[in-house]
Amino acid sequence: MADAYAVTRAEAEADAQARTDGTPAVITPVMRNGRTRVVLHKHRHKTSPVWDTYDLSKDQPTCTVAIKTDGVMCGCKPSSTGGTSNYWGHLFAHHRPIWLEKKRAAGQLTDVGQAELTTLAESMEALRKKNKTGSVKATLDSSARGVLDKLAVQYVVEEDQDYSVCESAGFKRLLGAATGEAWTGLGRKTVAKGVSVMAGAGKGNCSAFHSILLDDGIKVTASADLWSKNGCALLGMLSHRILREKVIQGSRAGKYKWVMCEYLSGAIPCRSEHHTAWGVCGENRFSGMGRNWDL
Repeated sequence: MADAYAVTRAEAEADAQARTDGTPAVITPVMRNGRTRVVLHKHRHKTSPVWDTYDLSKDQPTCTVAIKTDGVMCGCKPSSTGGTSNYWGHLFAHHRPIWLEKKRAAGQLTDVGQAELTTLAESMEALRKKNKTGSVKATLDSSARGVLDKLAVQYVVEEDQDYSVCESAGFKRLLGAATGEAWTGLGRKTVAKGVSVMAGAGKGNCSAFHSILLDDGIKVTASADLWSKNGCALLGMLSHRILREKVIQGSRAGKYKWVMCEYLSGAIPCRSEHHTAWGVCGENRFSGMGRNWDL
């Protein structure tokens, strides 16, 4: 990929002249991923991982992902309204491997683990102390809200709920009571974005699973099943195989065990309801959510 932060000689000279005249700087050197890169002065606060794939030396950032072997760049200019959403959306729609790489690097494609739950517990405890001693009611920090949002999206997907379930009055009362009114749920748009993230991650996981098998000359076993839940019928297609995995912890660490691996490689909704399953399949026909069972 070409350096998204390279500037021309004319731009550098214009910047030097601007500094001499005392006018605002045109370009600014900033640290990105451990090295100094140059961006337009007005873009200097853009730190999201998504900006690594956009040219910030231009007034309107353009996509720098190479689309041809000779290095020709995409050059698309997503709408700048809505923060980073449109820029992430462009990568998701047109450069899915890059989207997966950036999302994984940002830790947004992993399930909520013990570390995140510990962070959430610490944030809740700090919030209770602030509310006990302060005169103004404190709010939950963004990292803790992010964990709660991710847990809510996983609940919606795993239980095949409608996107709007977290907006219901009863659900909000439950969440508000559990968090001292610090978090009362999330809207359907946020849920839809979270489902898209899970679908993209699932596709990557399923593709990697297929690659492991095919590289070893193993055929993928496939099956299909028609099932329904919460009023939505689906035809699900599964890829599965028995593989060996190395034991990481415990008394058998270093040894191998046989596990049954199963991934949802595709799903077709049989009803066009506005439903989680429809959203997953609409965003990405191959969701690839996977599970492993010990044999």
